Amino acid sequence: NGIANVIDDSGTIGAIARASFAWWKAVEQGNSGTLRDMTIPLLQTLQTAVEKKTNDRPNFYLSKHELRDVYINQLVPDKRFVNTNAMDAGAGLMPEFGGVPWYSDKDAADNTLFAITSEHLYIFEQGPFDWMSLDGAILSRVRGYDKYEGTLFYYHQFGCDNARNLAKLTDLNES
Repeated sequence: NGIANVIDDSGTIGAIARASFAWWKAVEQGNSGTLRDMTIPLLQTLQTAVEKKTNDRPNFYLSKHELRDVYINQLVPDKRFVNTNAMDAGAGLMPEFGGVPWYSDKDAADNTLFAITSEHLYIFEQGPFDWMSLDGAILSRVRGYDKYEGTLFYYHQFGCDNARNLAKLTDLNES
């Protein structure tokens, strides 16, 4: 599961069909597949929807860099500038909307802004990291080379405990 599957209002997650269980649907505000401009009032409707479900703001927003830049460009003509909290990774300054930090990631979903309440996201583990040793040995010789190799495995799944507290705004122009 990726974040786009966890934060959705259709399909299944963890063998739970969202069509059968409305309480397992995330808030999704779309435009039926037609791209639209991202506006401040549209962003506010997303934040308000999260506040109505959780009685709190999301912890952060997540989108591609292009959507973040569209948002920043909307602030410049009004002479309102975003907060300058430094990112932990030292990659620069981070904008905010409504007091909520806005992170960007090159691998985020296209044309989508996620409103994330992080305390509801988890990594579910079947067990800890372990070395594969089915034949009794962890390391095996690599044929034709002066080296050894081993296999480390980790069975896990990304998910949430309450999808209703997560949201996304879809069908947004990235330019």
